[in-house]
Amino acid sequence: MNTAFRSALVLEDNPLIAMDEEAMLKKLDCPEVHVASSVADAESIIGHHAVDFALLDVELDGETSESIASQLLSKKVPFAFVSGYDDACGLHGKFAGIPSLLKPLSDSALQDTLRALGLL
Repeated sequence: MNTAFRSALVLEDNPLIAMDEEAMLKKLDCPEVHVASSVADAESIIGHHAVDFALLDVELDGETSESIASQLLSKKVPFAFVSGYDDACGLHGKFAGIPSLLKPLSDSALQDTLRALGLL
């Protein structure tokens, strides 16, 4: 599959879910997938790597991904929130137009989101 992104960030504190999301992105021919389990890890990745797309778990262990989402918005990096809740935990306002995917994430939901963002 021809993707318009070469490097992705997965911010997810559950290792099994992170592995699944990483595998989905690699199956879509994304050659470089960086996995972070905390905001600090994600900030380090964003600071050291060019990221073309990100999947952000909304609720992490004791923190949210809002600061990473803000950084990605300012860099114009497309991303989607991933949550176990239908309303993405109430992230609205400046994040109102950001795609929100429900866990467990399916291949088709990820592909539909990437197509909508112009990345597939």
